[in-house]
Amino acid sequence: MSSDRSFRPSTLAIHAGAPRDLHANSILFPMHQTTAYVQEAVGVHKGHTYSRTSNPTADALEQTIAALEGTPATLCFRSGMAAITTLCLSLLKSGDHVIISEVVYGGTIRLFRQVLGGLGIQYSFVDTSIPAAVDAAITPATRACSSHSRSTDATRKRKRASSTDDAPLLTVRQLAQTRGNGGIQTVGSS
Repeated sequence: MSSDRSFRPSTLAIHAGAPRDLHANSILFPMHQTTAYVQEAVGVHKGHTYSRTSNPTADALEQTIAALEGTPATLCFRSGMAAITTLCLSLLKSGDHVIISEVVYGGTIRLFRQVLGGLGIQYSFVDTSIPAAVDAAITPATRACSSHSRSTDATRKRKRASSTDDAPLLTVRQLAQTRGNGGIQTVGSS
């Protein structure tokens, strides 16, 4: 099935991206649980060599998400850290600056402090629920601003120990409207 937007999302969710299973003729695409794939020779294969890099099940998921989002392609990662590391290494260079939510997964903190900081990438941990705090953190070198989901917003509220504080996270639109946002990528995480 194509990613034709004339189909309803429920139809796309079930059928898009799933090539017909010619082996067993099953209605749903099978789950491939293998780790490695047979190669005819070094570098000669039928599209998959090792499951961590690609497999038919992940391909079907990516094609389904692309159809649901109306995009030509999407990329799924096996972990959030793989996704954020790939994003940072492809988007940032030495001298760039990133604004990061102050309540973020510990692995993200270690990535910036122990890896990306050593590559000359600067970063600031900021309360991204406060537009003025985001504005104040922007520098001429700022290339990205990362905000997080409401579950981490709840963590922020507990950290502040204030039951009356219900400041929401900034939306992507609000982040885009911060001071001097020309060229700053907005990155969301859940």
